[in-house]
Amino acid sequence: MSEKGNDGGQFFTPREVIRAMVRVIGPKIGETVYDPGCGTGSFLAQAYEHMAGLHHEKISAPEQLDTLKRHTFYGRKKDNTISPIASANLILHGIDEPHIWHGNTLTGTEIYGGLFQDAPTLYEIPKLSKKSGHLPAAFLSGRHRL
Repeated sequence: MSEKGNDGGQFFTPREVIRAMVRVIGPKIGETVYDPGCGTGSFLAQAYEHMAGLHHEKISAPEQLDTLKRHTFYGRKKDNTISPIASANLILHGIDEPHIWHGNTLTGTEIYGGLFQDAPTLYEIPKLSKKSGHLPAAFLSGRHRL
């Protein structure tokens, strides 16, 4: 995490790291992308650009574009001043319906409306607890990567 991006105890992942992560993961249309500490939504926006074909393949059907813009990107942020910024950022990048929740990923018991049960492939950036150093139980289920 970057000290330069530090703002009141918040740390933002450098863009170069985000781009590298998205290239390595290589998310595809039909897969779900989730960031449990989404900040301003940069990881989700970069994944969208990758999946929309701005860097690689073109979208072949209107249904794929609808799925991509409405049913693919999920994030959660504890700070209620940042979560609306994440939603606005994703809308400006072309994601019609970003699913951003305000709340604490590490202590919340919400199941994200069935997201973890229904998603065939779910990409997320694991967020460690500052106090315990443990990953959330949903991440440990084995169905989620990075």
